[in-house]
Amino acid sequence: MPTVEARITEVTRKDNGWIQIKTDHDRVKLLSTKIDQKGKEAFALQKSGEVAVIQFTSRPKTLDDGRTFDNFYYDKALAVETNGASASDDIPTAAPTTRSPTNPDDAWRISLAAGAKLAVATLPMLPTDERDLDSQLALALWWAQKLYFTSRPTEAFANRPSGVRQDEWDSPDEFASSADDDIPWD
Repeated sequence: MPTVEARITEVTRKDNGWIQIKTDHDRVKLLSTKIDQKGKEAFALQKSGEVAVIQFTSRPKTLDDGRTFDNFYYDKALAVETNGASASDDIPTAAPTTRSPTNPDDAWRISLAAGAKLAVATLPMLPTDERDLDSQLALALWWAQKLYFTSRPTEAFANRPSGVRQDEWDSPDEFASSADDDIPWD
């Protein structure tokens, strides 16, 4: 198996379960593993700051467009020099990736597209004399505004059974107990 001498500069656990190990080596910059013990070993070497001999497996990956690159998988590492660092610490978890808020222009375009779909879907319900393009556009804009300006529902709203107005519903338990009486099977 190939080896390199390098310092481990960063060890993080990603949301997908992979542990990424970054080094200061000029060619083998990133190694991966899913094995927790190997990640802890690498993290201890990162904390110590020592130069390590890192043993790894290289697997080439070819993309659909023909480009090829190497995936490096961490096998083990030993410090070239020791200073008594402890390997008992946990690997830090990388900050979860968050999505940036939707741009208001993009949100409007999304709402307008959904409104246009709803306008077409409700077209058969319109009176025959109102099935023209202007009526469809007005209906699409109405739906778009409704979707765009509707705020996120409260928890009470989210928990209520569909088709039941807020003023008709007191609690989920009351609704469930009354609905159980009319079930025709056991």
